[in-house]
Amino acid sequence: RNLAYTSGDPLDVGGKEMLGGIKYLFNKGVILLPDGSKEPIAYDYRMTSTIDDLYYAVTATKGWEWFNPVRNEDRFKEYIERARKLRDKK
Repeated sequence: RNLAYTSGDPLDVGGKEMLGGIKYLFNKGVILLPDGSKEPIAYDYRMTSTIDDLYYAVTATKGWEWFNPVRNEDRFKEYIERARKLRDKK
């Protein structure tokens, strides 16, 4: 479950220099271009992750091995703790 967004909310996708300021329309399967036009996206399912998905990704030992080099760093442990608190709050 997503805590902060409702269907159709325009979400910043970051990287304005690289992505040109597009917005993702939450749960609609489209991106909003700066000129106001909309384009469908085929990977909408990847844009609707929940805090449970995030917590699983940063704590799973199989399938997420690219985190292994940083798992023992304090900042990564803090990130996991923040994700845990968000997961438990819902």
